Amino acid sequence: MKITVLSNEFKNAIEKCLIIADTKKQKIDPLLFFTTDSDKNIVSIMGTDLQQYISIEINAISTNSRSFCIPDIKTLLKSMKYFDKHDDIILEFDNEKVTLTCGTKTANTMCYFDVDIPKSPLLNEELTNDSLYSNSKLKERINKIKYAVGTDSSSNNLRCIHFNDIDVVSCDGFRLAINSDNNLTTITPYNVKLNVVKNVIGIMGEKINISTDDKTIQFCDDINKITIVSHLCKEKYPNYRALLTTNHEYRINSNIKSFIDALKFLKTIKNTKENFCVNWKENTLSFVCGKNMLKTVVDEANPIGTDILFNGDYMIEVLSQFDDTVDVYLNTDISPIVFESSVDCSNKAILLPISKNRHS
Repeated sequence: MKITVLSNEFKNAIEKCLIIADTKKQKIDPLLFFTTDSDKNIVSIMGTDLQQYISIEINAISTNSRSFCIPDIKTLLKSMKYFDKHDDIILEFDNEKVTLTCGTKTANTMCYFDVDIPKSPLLNEELTNDSLYSNSKLKERINKIKYAVGTDSSSNNLRCIHFNDIDVVSCDGFRLAINSDNNLTTITPYNVKLNVVKNVIGIMGEKINISTDDKTIQFCDDINKITIVSHLCKEKYPNYRALLTTNHEYRINSNIKSFIDALKFLKTIKNTKENFCVNWKENTLSFVCGKNMLKTVVDEANPIGTDILFNGDYMIEVLSQFDDTVDVYLNTDISPIVFESSVDCSNKAILLPISKNRHS
């Protein structure tokens, strides 16, 4: 069997597939699976970490329709980087070996024919919801909320991005971030892992079609013929809207830069052992670390009538997602602190205060 592909297309497709197939958690070398179609003049390249599946089609001239696997694909890719990207690569197969020729350069490696290719989960067409996303817009929205995604030690659903109606949401149990867009609506809510969304943004082109059913999500870039499929997280997501109460006793319109600078000033006495637990009383922020204490005044014209403790590092991260000024809503010392953009309502955030009993 003989296959001819364009060097640059072949290398790019392999590199993109390896982003998903080559994970740090795997103890074995990643495998990519190739399927040729001599009638359609394409070769499909597929990779998986068994949680995510990626398939890319590129143009190819093939003498046969067949499937094969190249086990040492990472080493082969290193050699292919020295192939001229504008030349064709000719793949010639002989028993369990494949020879790649590009101009005057040749690479030879093992190859297995007619292997069982892992099948990605299929969407239930009766339950499928479709939406068309701009990659740049999706990236912008995810960048606004990704700081509040849970870590590896968090429950499964808190390591996800939550898509619900016009909202994309993240929550780690201490902070919650929301970005809303009236032009992008999700019919049925779903949770998808952050690393899946990052892969989609990094691999796909500008127009992304997202389809979901009750178990699976599929991202398609029809122009570049890339498909990524992943399992959804079915654990129930926190009822974040219940925290966005409109009944607040105090509303502060705060200058973000001034507030962050005040927190950074307090942090100058922090050591590695102490949590950055800041006290906010009336219009004064204070932080005690060992025998040291710093105080600074914020929003002098808008003192609050309560006494609140919060994580200063978390507060800095929350405020950094807003522009210029932010509306801060407060009630009691145990009520969530709610943030909303002063310019529009597209960005909101919630920060849970620190219990005074726990801190003492």
